[in-house]
Amino acid sequence: MTDLADLQAWLQAQLTGKSADEQPNPALGTLPQIIKTNGVSPAQRLRVYTSGYYLRLLECLQGDFPVLRAFLSDEVFGIFARGYIYSVGSGSYSLLDFSKNFPDFLLHMSPPAQNEEEWKQYRFPYELACLERLMIEVATDHGFEKETPHVPENNIWMGLDTERVFKAPACLRLLEANFDLLAFLDDPQPPEERIIPPQSKTFLALHRRNYRLQKHLLEPWQYHLLHQFKAGETSLNSALEKIASLTHQSLGELRAALLFFLPFCEEQQLLCRVGAFIGDES
Repeated sequence: MTDLADLQAWLQAQLTGKSADEQPNPALGTLPQIIKTNGVSPAQRLRVYTSGYYLRLLECLQGDFPVLRAFLSDEVFGIFARGYIYSVGSGSYSLLDFSKNFPDFLLHMSPPAQNEEEWKQYRFPYELACLERLMIEVATDHGFEKETPHVPENNIWMGLDTERVFKAPACLRLLEANFDLLAFLDDPQPPEERIIPPQSKTFLALHRRNYRLQKHLLEPWQYHLLHQFKAGETSLNSALEKIASLTHQSLGELRAALLFFLPFCEEQQLLCRVGAFIGDES
């Protein structure tokens, strides 16, 4: 009699390491311990589980990337999805984590581009997949909804006070893209009829406000500023000094630009002042 732990390990290996129509390895000596019932052989019974496992993961990918799936077509998306399931598989207890490496898989599977047009054809699905994956992460990470904020200062002059300290919500996600992905998402045409937008460097911020997904198109300096706070920076002055060299702007220019951007960030809950929440002792 095989130990329960060995049986569980064997079954997991069958579910995660073999396709739905492959026979389990009888040399393992475990297959005979599956009871034959109603004329259904042990191998057939096992295949029910392996098929169900595959279909559940396929359903997960289809649900996580609905726009990409429609844009590529079910057939093309299915080819990449099957490749991902069989070569990568699930390594987490939660299906929320299953699709996190799918965008990188798409990029890795793309052949070398021979010209700019091919590069766009291969790169755009990858970036669209990145955006849809980030939307999932925003929806499942923590925002500021459960905290009780003070009323933010609706005053543009707060931007001159660079001694303030800020924090970003855990759900904030930032994306640097080569296409206007938001315009593609907002296109009223069905995804399968949309065309790849012209190549254009864009900077995006995604987050939640009152449990609703928010998407913002940013200027480069705004993207880099939020990136500093996302990385753990809290000092506004320090963040400005770090991004000045990246954006080739003077500190004076950046501080002037903050006059309107900081109130917007607080109102949208992209950033909040440390200590701005009741009971916040940070």
